[in-house]
Amino acid sequence: MIKLINKNKKLLKIISLEEAKKEAINKKKDLIKIAENVYIIDNKQKFFFNKKKRKKNNNKKTIIKILKFKTNTFSQDFYIKIKKIITFIKNKFIVKIFLINKTRNKNSIFLFKNIIKNLKKFNIRKEFQKISNNFLLYLFPK
Repeated sequence: MIKLINKNKKLLKIISLEEAKKEAINKKKDLIKIAENVYIIDNKQKFFFNKKKRKKNNNKKTIIKILKFKTNTFSQDFYIKIKKIITFIKNKFIVKIFLINKTRNKNSIFLFKNIIKNLKKFNIRKEFQKISNNFLLYLFPK
């Protein structure tokens, strides 16, 4: 006895292998073994082509875009970089913002708060790290 499933992987019926072969011949299609005792009736070439296509689509690489800010970044440069960050997030890229802090002033934290404030309307997850005097901010699109 085997399980015969449809394209949506829902169980159609449980029948013998001979009956399934006859049914496949009547429909002029192939009987394809998916797993042990699990079969599907479909065109063999089309089935394996779609399987390769799904596998290829699942292997997309995650792209990380890196932007560097300095504590003395001027407002115009800041807004240009914010626009870049927005385009990266819309394209589903991971954005890594690196803030180079040569002086020990509080401008760097203010800069990060400004970045986060400008990106509030986007659905993102944020991770913040401090490495010596420098800061890292990761933005992950959801």
